[in-house]
Amino acid sequence: MNSRLSPPEAASFVGLGLLAVGSYLPWVRTNAAGPVPAVYLPGMNTGLDLWGLVIVPLAVAAVALLWRPSRRASRVATAAAGGVACLLALVELSAYPRLDASPFAPAVGVYVTLAGGVVALAASGWSALAFER
Repeated sequence: MNSRLSPPEAASFVGLGLLAVGSYLPWVRTNAAGPVPAVYLPGMNTGLDLWGLVIVPLAVAAVALLWRPSRRASRVATAAAGGVACLLALVELSAYPRLDASPFAPAVGVYVTLAGGVVALAASGWSALAFER
């Protein structure tokens, strides 16, 4: 087995790494446009309070499967982690449709997680195209 990573596998690592970092960063912040309420919502301190405990195990499992000889299993795990992360980030973004009317807004962790999910999905598709030949 070759110990070097292929470019799609390296892109998978980047996407899954962004998922882990985005899950740790805050997902909710107070909106500077309005009054700041004295309320703590899950996700204001870290994304692990909100959806991170779903995303991080999927990302860890996908990283673990990248070292297996079965490329199909690693592609499926990477696509699943990326798809679930994208879905949960989009659900969180849809919770704040009007930023001018809400005292809360999405924070940086949502966007980093969404970017990581898109990279992971693209990497699994790239891997499928590269190794089907």
